[in-house]
Amino acid sequence: MTKHDCFSLVLIFTIFLITVSCDKEKSPDDQPVNPADSGRYIVTYNESQLAGNLNGYRFESAFGTAEPLAYPYLWLQFADDYNDSIRLVVLNQNAAKSITRYMTANCYNGNISRKFDHGTFPNDVSNSMSFAFDHPKFLLFWYDKVNGTITQTATVFGMNAQVSQIFTGMQDQYSYQFLNRYLIRYISGISLWPFNHANWNDETQFVATSELSAPKAIGHYFDETFSTFPYDVLHNMYSGFFQSTYAGTYVGISKGSTNLDTLMLNNNPPEWYDPQICSAFIDKSGDTLYLGTTVNVPNTIQVVSSLYRLIEGSGRMEVVYSDIPVVHQLRFFRHGYYYGTSSTDGKPVRINRSGVAESVPVPETSTGASLIYSSNKIIALSVSPDGKRLEVFSRDY
Repeated sequence: MTKHDCFSLVLIFTIFLITVSCDKEKSPDDQPVNPADSGRYIVTYNESQLAGNLNGYRFESAFGTAEPLAYPYLWLQFADDYNDSIRLVVLNQNAAKSITRYMTANCYNGNISRKFDHGTFPNDVSNSMSFAFDHPKFLLFWYDKVNGTITQTATVFGMNAQVSQIFTGMQDQYSYQFLNRYLIRYISGISLWPFNHANWNDETQFVATSELSAPKAIGHYFDETFSTFPYDVLHNMYSGFFQSTYAGTYVGISKGSTNLDTLMLNNNPPEWYDPQICSAFIDKSGDTLYLGTTVNVPNTIQVVSSLYRLIEGSGRMEVVYSDIPVVHQLRFFRHGYYYGTSSTDGKPVRINRSGVAESVPVPETSTGASLIYSSNKIIALSVSPDGKRLEVFSRDY
């Protein structure tokens, strides 16, 4: 063998070693991503990694994805509260965004006491879906408007059950509210059409108040403390409305189809109020009904808010405050307080019963927190920078 041949062999061997060495040091990110599907998607954790000062909140639970490559997208889709615990629907989507998994869980103080994640979940329509719990039975209902289905999912006596049925009684123009046992279609501001999805029967359409025409703004509240809830829609429902007619402009509160009281405001013509701007909110705290309205200043697009109350049985509405300019983005109404986002710094605020804006505390986390307002809790959500972990906290209003 000549010196040239030896040199060639050494060179080839050196190139081979360099190639092998480089292959070993390639980043996993450089490899083709074809991860195996382990069948495990959403995992739970009982300690927070993101929170510093809880600011009066309680850590409820944390969720992560067991498939960070195959199923990298994780988010909280729905939250509600029951008996001081938090009930959640967490979704996990694959990298191709073609398959969506879910977990339903009951969380309290860092622990998951009940959960299920069996059955299928409709893909790519979650933002147009509505959810409701039958809390005592820990059943989850969802209405998928895109595919026209109502689904019930649960684990009962250790057995998994998921039943989906086609629902065709919805029109595109109907607004609706999805409740335990009922899908309420609002045919107009005052005409309601309940569908009892637990018994799968269409109930008779009824008029919510004794108004002769649809108000400029109306809000509805279903009192779940009544013994007949959710079996009786009409007699468990309160409505609060802002109305303007040529006979006068007024606000009122009704129970079922019976008006409890109205309060005359002025004699402005109805054309001065824009129903696309006006809103009404109603809630109950103890025996007191609170009605909030946000309406445009007559013949302008400026908005003012007012608050009224009616102690049940008194038959008399009272003004708490009126015509305070709306300067923040209002999202929710509870116990006579508006909740929303500050127009100056984007932080959560509430408008108290004096009409004054107050800051709403949030947990101090390394990534910040967003708020969800459920029936009896303020639920805070914090997500890790990579989106693979989310943590849930709660506090009372």
